[in-house]
Amino acid sequence: GINAEYMGQKRRREEEHAGGEAAVGANRKRHKAMLTRLKAYDVDSSTVGGARTLSACRFSSDGKHVATGSWTGRTTIWTADGEEVRKLAGHYNRITGLAFKPEPAGRPWELLATASADKTVNLWRADGSKAGALTGHRGRLARVEFHPLNNYLGTACYDRSWRLWDVKKETCVIEQTGHSREVYCIAFHQDGSLVGTGDLGGVGRLWDLRTGKAIMAMEGHVKQILACDFHPNGYYFATGADDNMVKIWDLRRKDVAYTIPAHQKSITRCKFEPGGEWLATASFDNTCKLWSCRTFNLAHTLSAHDDKIMDADDRDDSKR
Repeated sequence: GINAEYMGQKRRREEEHAGGEAAVGANRKRHKAMLTRLKAYDVDSSTVGGARTLSACRFSSDGKHVATGSWTGRTTIWTADGEEVRKLAGHYNRITGLAFKPEPAGRPWELLATASADKTVNLWRADGSKAGALTGHRGRLARVEFHPLNNYLGTACYDRSWRLWDVKKETCVIEQTGHSREVYCIAFHQDGSLVGTGDLGGVGRLWDLRTGKAIMAMEGHVKQILACDFHPNGYYFATGADDNMVKIWDLRRKDVAYTIPAHQKSITRCKFEPGGEWLATASFDNTCKLWSCRTFNLAHTLSAHDDKIMDADDRDDSKR
């Protein structure tokens, strides 16, 4: 009886070990396939977007349209193939941030937020008509992002505050002034409970939206933070800065997990792809780089621009 039980336990351990090895092997195979896929990325199309600098770009949630914002104060809507659809003219100063309201898979976009150095956010319907405006900030706007609940928008501002707005009521529901320098970037956790912000003093902060309090300070960059994003796993937070570095913060440990010397010049965008397999970074060094999220090693470099890259975005093909 004892020998039979022992042999049974041994057999189960061997089976679990074999299953674990099979899972590890499958993960390695997927990772290798992902790296091969990234290395094949190249320019699909190229379009002249306007006479002045393009300062922001975003894909619609269904991936069928792209919005670009310009220093002229205008925003242009394009098809994903690069055909111009319409121009949106409602700001008198440069565009600083864009955000499409998230929609369920397969549904066309319905609302676009455009932020400007004129201190306002304009809201636009898909037909080009203006749906509303958000006013109240005392300085130029920087980046903007929609909250996962869709009807709320986060704004980062040079008045050293960030705000959460109800876009239907066009009212501010939260205003936070915990930064000592201008707030440049903002990102929301996937479950909507947390918000991350970065300022021009090089400090990032993590906030609990349920209490409205700052729960973590991220101090490690030596220059201004220009980009931030949450990993889909919920506990990694990336910041990109003027010191050419990307830092991956582990929110469980409240410390830096990885520091990536990512570019030769300022980093203007860091964005995790929806599956969490890779991270995209864009820079003033004219390149966009793709990093494996398993090791945070460089997987591929995209270098086709002749000047600074001001912004970047990726398309979530799972929602098409």
